[in-house]
Amino acid sequence: ELQDEELFESCEENGTLYRLYSPVGDEPRPLILFLHGGGECGSDNTLQLTGTLGAIKLAKRFPDMYVMAPQAPDGGMTVYEMRSRIQGGGGLVSIDIGADTESGKGARGWNREYLIGVSSCIRRMIREGKVDERRVYVIGLSMGGAGVLKELSVAPQLFASAVCICPGMNGETYEILEHLPQVPTYLATSYIDHQPVRHAYILRACQALWERGRTDVRLT
Repeated sequence: ELQDEELFESCEENGTLYRLYSPVGDEPRPLILFLHGGGECGSDNTLQLTGTLGAIKLAKRFPDMYVMAPQAPDGGMTVYEMRSRIQGGGGLVSIDIGADTESGKGARGWNREYLIGVSSCIRRMIREGKVDERRVYVIGLSMGGAGVLKELSVAPQLFASAVCICPGMNGETYEILEHLPQVPTYLATSYIDHQPVRHAYILRACQALWERGRTDVRLT
């Protein structure tokens, strides 16, 4: 019997590292994109499976769907070095371990250029007839929740819906959430996972969306 991580093929495509669970069958299937949190960045293409159980749990619950689990770059910093750097600064970006603090290719976390590469991998699978273009979904937690928001801003037409679990907030992700692309999105937050400022910014952005009539955005 295969071990959990062995259910996922190890892939590298144009500098994008990801693990892919593939269902049995030839017809186009739905795909779930899973974005890990801040503790699983790196280049081993394994920690996004073993450091958090999200991708493995999704593959076991939805065995007829593709599950793609990319690994965000670490920018040359461990999570402990990142936390020390964050605690040494001030302001919204600096106090939120769930948010990225840099952008650009190779920067730690779900930078936009890396997410463009992830999107390109999914589009290739659609062109090849593997993935149903009408049923592509994205889910992420903490830094990955922030990554979901960035992914929706990078490729809004790609996704049928999105789930953000305790997404990190900084100037970029707050702006994206406040002006969320037209993608049905469910946000789940918990005070135990949040600094008060993060929860306040999420609620403020959602209230702005609701006031503009967005009925496809839910917050729990």
